Amino acid sequence: MFCFAGFYMEVERAANPDVDILFHDAIYFTIVTVSSVGYGEFSPQSWTAKIIVMCMICIALVFVGDQLGQLMRFLSMHCPYSRATYTKKKHSPHVIVSGSFNFNSINDFLGEMFHQDHG
Repeated sequence: MFCFAGFYMEVERAANPDVDILFHDAIYFTIVTVSSVGYGEFSPQSWTAKIIVMCMICIALVFVGDQLGQLMRFLSMHCPYSRATYTKKKHSPHVIVSGSFNFNSINDFLGEMFHQDHG
């Protein structure tokens, strides 16, 4: 952004020496142009600056598209343990119980653990 703003500013100054473009105006123009808002306070006057702005817009579209793709890949990643389920192993005759216990929770756990259909 800063490189494009500086390049735009220098090309406009070279093409129109009587036009005084400040760097913060060039940054503002670049951000407004890339964000596709386009308020219209500033616009390129020379054909060279117009070509530079067109190239800047094309490069920004490619860059933003790539960054959005990377963001979507990052957001779609999930923890490999999020869908993990416990499967009973044959030679593991023990169970680890952790958490907060009271009579009802222990009663429910033991009722489920020693239910007839679990073998």
